[in-house]
Amino acid sequence: MTTKPRVLLLEDQMMIAFDLKATMERNGLEVVGPFANANQALSSTDMSDIDVAVLDFNLGDDATSEVVAEALLAHQKPFMFLTGYGSVGALPKKFDKVDRLLKPIRDSDLVETVKRLAASAG
Repeated sequence: MTTKPRVLLLEDQMMIAFDLKATMERNGLEVVGPFANANQALSSTDMSDIDVAVLDFNLGDDATSEVVAEALLAHQKPFMFLTGYGSVGALPKKFDKVDRLLKPIRDSDLVETVKRLAASAG
């Protein structure tokens, strides 16, 4: 792992994305992105070059971050979902054990979870 954990950020609402990015950077994290859709994230990011990812699950227009989550699993990279879906069953079953924070989130919860996941990757 690099000195500053590298965090892939996928969030389709740009105001939220830039707020999340600023929060993470203020707390010693290096943010890759933000990306607004899964294709952009996949084409712009070498998964082996990140430590952890923060993914909004629902990306609007019936799009999700599932393909990015699958790529992260294939590269054995930890990630978490930011979502408005509260129950575990609201996301595909294969992601039941993935960390998730419900929107709106507290900055401290985001930073703590990302740093914990990054440390587990190192």
